[in-house]
Amino acid sequence: MKILAIDFGTSFAKWGIFEDGKLLKKQKGNTPSEMNLIIKEESPAKIICSSVSMSYQEIAEQLNTSIPLHFLTYQSKLNFTLKYKSPETLGTDRIAAVAGARELFPENDCLIIDAGTCITYEFINASGEYLGGAISPGMEIKFKALQQFTKRLPLVEREEGTELIGNTTQNAIKSGVIHGTIAEIREIIRMYRNKSPNLRLVICGGDSTFFANHIEDTIKIAPDLVLIGLYAIQKYND
Repeated sequence: MKILAIDFGTSFAKWGIFEDGKLLKKQKGNTPSEMNLIIKEESPAKIICSSVSMSYQEIAEQLNTSIPLHFLTYQSKLNFTLKYKSPETLGTDRIAAVAGARELFPENDCLIIDAGTCITYEFINASGEYLGGAISPGMEIKFKALQQFTKRLPLVEREEGTELIGNTTQNAIKSGVIHGTIAEIREIIRMYRNKSPNLRLVICGGDSTFFANHIEDTIKIAPDLVLIGLYAIQKYND
């Protein structure tokens, strides 16, 4: 049975077709209306959807399908126990990422780092209890904030091989944002390891490979973690 998992994120949409636990096909960048052609081509038995950028009503109207459609919320049946004190405010992408980590590493304490527009940190213990985490600005937000909230600083972009000591204003901005964000992630990992020495680290999001290459730790890069989590949740809601 084919399952279509769709994640409408902050920057773009991403979808994947699953069958018998395997991710057969994936793509990103489609609008809800464009998904109709994909649904027609793939003929999934069920669809599960997460969104932090569009309302579910908008998506339902644009998808226009009779296929059973599950919109993920904190009230969905999950493969973990939700201990978050304000679950109604919890982004569905965060819920799906935690579900994905639980699906991949059910016997481990896990710290999930989603490095995209924002950087989110989620902690789930080996007992399957999601306790919460943290949200901080990603690199793109930091670069834009420096330009927008000052009078003279330029807008710059990330580059590989940025030197620690910036010898121009542009290079100083790059150093501050890039090395500062790397330092943030390293220190948060260290603090979580103090709480859980056998912690499993999982990273996803658009900047996941970049950060994983700068962290001196064993970290699992899982670019499809949210889609895997959506599929895992759909199994619980059959």
